Amino acid sequence: MGRGKTRLLKKKITSITATSHITRAMEMVARARFNKIQKYALAFRPYAEKYEEMAKDVLSDISGIEDVLLNPTEGKKVGIFLITGDMGLCGSYNTNVVQLVENQISKLGHNFAGLVVVGTKGTSYFKYHNVKVMKSYVREYNYPNINIAHAIAEALIDIIKEGTFDRVLAVYTNFKSMLANLPKVEQFIPVPLGKRKEMRVWEYEFEPSSRELVSNFVPRYLAVKMCSMLYEAKMSEFAARQTAMRNATDNAMKMIKDLTLRYNKERQAYITQEIIEITTSSEAINK
Repeated sequence: MGRGKTRLLKKKITSITATSHITRAMEMVARARFNKIQKYALAFRPYAEKYEEMAKDVLSDISGIEDVLLNPTEGKKVGIFLITGDMGLCGSYNTNVVQLVENQISKLGHNFAGLVVVGTKGTSYFKYHNVKVMKSYVREYNYPNINIAHAIAEALIDIIKEGTFDRVLAVYTNFKSMLANLPKVEQFIPVPLGKRKEMRVWEYEFEPSSRELVSNFVPRYLAVKMCSMLYEAKMSEFAARQTAMRNATDNAMKMIKDLTLRYNKERQAYITQEIIEITTSSEAINK
């Protein structure tokens, strides 16, 4: 019985050790990918912030132009654009985004018009639950860039212009730190202009016209905003996966330590029992 227990414990230790090697390797891969995407994202972030500041400053001077990208229509059809990962093993990263989207769908009620999804996890989940997915982007990129962002932004603009959506909400995870990254909701289309941070004494003049500016500048701004969201989401995903794999490795090492202790105790008890049996047999023979 003792030998059977030690054999089973030894098998468990071997299995968990192999798993810990996999989780450690996945942590290293996630760390390398995070470092790479962080370099791109941090370089892009100041550009995106200045571009947004300039866009809101310039567009706030435009009036009298009826454009679906700037002014909400009378319709109430609201679409949701969301960013999830293509892979799991990243803690609650995908779950948090999905739950926030479900909350938004519940709030919108009959005004909800459909989803545009980036990522395998979000796409498969909502299709399985029979939620209307208008368009999905699955395993199309490892690292975001402005060309990918422009293509996705253009697809959303086309859906708006077709009248399928009147408004688009974006749900994605904004990177804060390695341990604190929560998804957020913000309006994507129409462009939320807000208020100027500072008062100024000049007004902009547009050439050839303000309408031309809107038709060319706004799609570019939306592409920049999209690229920024993709970077933030990818950083958050890799950070979550790195943390999850580190925790998994730490848990595996703790289990190995506990099982090794149990194995040594069982082995010691088995050896002690064998010695007792041999001694008892020897004494019986001598009698």
